[in-house]
Amino acid sequence: MTKEVKEKYGLPTMLAVLSVSLLLTSANVINGILPQVGKGLGVSNAAAELLVTTPSLTALITLIASPALARFFGLKRVIGFGVLLVGISGIVPMFVSSYPLIMASRVVLGLGLGCYNSLAVTIIQIMWKGNVRSSLLGIRGAFENIGQMIMTSLVGLLISFVGWQGSFVVYLLAIASLVWFWLAVPDVKMIDENDDDDDPDDKFAAKTSPIAPLLVAFAAAYLIAMQSGFVRWAAVTQEAMGSDFNTSSIISIGVGAGIIAGFAFGPINKFLGRMNTLYLGIAIEAAGCFLLYFANGNYPMLVAAIICFYVPGSILGPWIFNQLPKYAPKSKQAFWSAAVMIGFHVGIFLAPLAMSAIEAVSGSKDLAVSFLPFGIALVLIIVGVFVYTTFFAKRAKTAAVEA
Repeated sequence: MTKEVKEKYGLPTMLAVLSVSLLLTSANVINGILPQVGKGLGVSNAAAELLVTTPSLTALITLIASPALARFFGLKRVIGFGVLLVGISGIVPMFVSSYPLIMASRVVLGLGLGCYNSLAVTIIQIMWKGNVRSSLLGIRGAFENIGQMIMTSLVGLLISFVGWQGSFVVYLLAIASLVWFWLAVPDVKMIDENDDDDDPDDKFAAKTSPIAPLLVAFAAAYLIAMQSGFVRWAAVTQEAMGSDFNTSSIISIGVGAGIIAGFAFGPINKFLGRMNTLYLGIAIEAAGCFLLYFANGNYPMLVAAIICFYVPGSILGPWIFNQLPKYAPKSKQAFWSAAVMIGFHVGIFLAPLAMSAIEAVSGSKDLAVSFLPFGIALVLIIVGVFVYTTFFAKRAKTAAVEA
C-alpha cells in the first residue's frame, strides 16, 4: 500500500474505526446487574456469572479464525459481520426468560466479538502509519474502556426503569456503530509490504525465548483474579449494602480509572522503567483482592477494590505486548500476540471456576473468600519475578558474557 493511501484517511474514518472497539468489552457490562439476572432466571451466582465469562471462551473460536477470514472475505466485511452478531445476540435477553436461550445468545455474542477482536488492531495498522498509527492504537485501547463505562452506566440506569431484561437494549449501540463503520470506512486490502527496519529502536529477538510462553501464562493468570473481581464485586457489595444498592455507578468509576491508567501507561513505563511498571500493575491488582476480602461491608474499601481491579489491565496488558519484541522474532509477533489474547480469554473463562474451586476446598460461604489466595498468589508472582531478574537472570547474563 502506498504512502499516499495510508495518509488519506481523516478524522471521520478514524472515529468510525475506533467506534467498533467501544463494544469489545461489552460482555462485561452486565456485571453490575448479575444478582438481578440470577434472581430473575432462578439460577445461582456461579451460573449467572457464566453469562459474562462464556463469551470470552467462544470468542477464541473466531479469534483464531479471524485472520484467515479477513484474507478471504476482506477486513471490512469480517469486522462488520462481527459487530452485527454482537448487536443481534446482545438484545436477545430482552425477549426471552430462558437461561439456556440466553446462554446461547451469549455464546453467539462471544463469536461476534472474536470475529474482530484482533482485526480492530489490524485495520489501524494497515490504514495508518508512524505516530498516527501509534496514537490510534493507544486510543483504541482506551475506547474499549470508554465503551464499557458508557454501557455499564446505561445498564445501571435502565434497570430501575425497565428491569434487568430491558437493560440489554444497550447492545443496540452495536448497530449504530456498524452503520457508521460501514458508511465511513473503505474496504482496505490486506497486502504484503516490504519491511521497514530503518528505525533503530525497532529491535526484535533473533529467536523465540522461553519467556514468551511465560508471558502467555501470566496473561491468563492475572486475568483470573481480575475477572473474578469484576464479576464477584457486585454480589459482595450488594450483600453488604443491600440488594437495591446500585453497583453499576461505582463500577463506572472503576472503568474511568482504567481509562486514565491506559492513557498514562506510556509516561508511567518511561518514568518507572520496565520491571517497576510490571510490579506496580501486579501490586495494584493484589491490593484490590485484599481490599475486597477484608472490606467486611466497609464502603470506601469496596470502592477502592473495584478501582484496583480496573486499573491493572491498562498497565499489564500493554506491558505484555511491549515485551514481545524482546522475546520473539519479528516474524512471530502476530502468533505470540494472538497467543496472549487467547491467554486473556482463557483466564476470563477460568475465573468463576477458580472461585468455585476455592470455595469448595475452603468450605466457606463467604462470597469474597477466593480473594485472599488470589492476592497472595499475585504477591508471590512479584517476589518470584524480582528474585529471578535480580539474581538468576543477571548471573546467567554475566556468565554468557564471560564465556
